[in-house]
Amino acid sequence: MKSKAAFTKKDLVVVLGCIIFLLANIAAIGDNGRRRAKAAVCLSNLYKWGQIFQAYTADNDGFFHSRGVGSIEAYKKIWIYVYKPYYNDPKMRYCPAAANPTCNEGPFGTWNLGYGSWPPEPVPGEDSPPYGSYGLNRNIVNIQPPTSTSLWRRAGVKGAAQVPVLLDCMYVNIWFHSPYAEPPQYDGDWTVGDTQAASCINRHDGSINCLFLDFSARKVGLKELWTLKGSRTYDTCGPWTLCGGVHPTDWPEWMRGFQDY
Repeated sequence: MKSKAAFTKKDLVVVLGCIIFLLANIAAIGDNGRRRAKAAVCLSNLYKWGQIFQAYTADNDGFFHSRGVGSIEAYKKIWIYVYKPYYNDPKMRYCPAAANPTCNEGPFGTWNLGYGSWPPEPVPGEDSPPYGSYGLNRNIVNIQPPTSTSLWRRAGVKGAAQVPVLLDCMYVNIWFHSPYAEPPQYDGDWTVGDTQAASCINRHDGSINCLFLDFSARKVGLKELWTLKGSRTYDTCGPWTLCGGVHPTDWPEWMRGFQDY
């Protein structure tokens, strides 16, 4: 007699388990692919910004834009306005992983100047308020009169490949104040203000994207931020670097598993 093949309950459980496992892996692959695609578009945006800054500095004897200090009008002369004649698409100001103008905080937030302490002017040809998710290194700006020897002010400097210009960031500007600046206690911690820690956000799997003064763009590890030449006087061997003696356990817990530099 021929025996009839039949699925037992155990067989069904195994088959269902395999199907669920396959679906979960397909979803994970799709999610990883989307993250990689967004990171690639982000790098492309920054590369385009490199072309914009290169064109501007070529038109201005090698110098970046200048602004004064001590007045609201002076502070309104920030990069999103000054470089507008060189770009048309406001989406170039944000990483696609943080393309959410309704969320103005956290690692995937989009800063919105309408929430600041002064009412910004509308960007020509755009709706107000201005938004984005990249931050400009303030030490790049040609402040007049020069207030510090730490300012880069111009392109074509020695070691330009290590000088950050535009980065994934929680704010429109960023200061590389000091190598002693504390890292954020959690991902998206805004108590750090606009120091380099404002770019220490896990936006691209343990890294951010950054445009450098040689107008190249690449991925930067979060701990690597403390090794970049953020200003002329910045110590790249400070206490948060391997050459400065930092230990993995010195970092906040959420950062300890990231690559050391």
